[in-house]
Amino acid sequence: MKAQKEGLIVNVISTAGLTARATRSIYNASKWAITGFTKAVQEEAADYNVRVTGFYPGTIRTNLFAKAGLPLNSKALTTEQAVKAIEFVLSCDDEMLIPEIGARHV
Repeated sequence: MKAQKEGLIVNVISTAGLTARATRSIYNASKWAITGFTKAVQEEAADYNVRVTGFYPGTIRTNLFAKAGLPLNSKALTTEQAVKAIEFVLSCDDEMLIPEIGARHV
């Protein structure tokens, strides 16, 4: 991307990269680290016309919860909904930057 002087990177993070919750310190810390990385890469890549977007989804309905033995909150995005948000970012004009976008089930 640097050599081509164009590109788009979408980092899928989590709303946990923007907020904090009790009993989730390790998870929050890892997501905040990715948020910091994303923001730094946004700055570094801008000189090369490479855009970087942080995508912050809420809970996504996957089998990860069942495998971990955790109950899944009924308010969860489907994977299709998460993909639509990313497709929106990908569909934007090359001269438009969406630095961050969030999505959650209501």
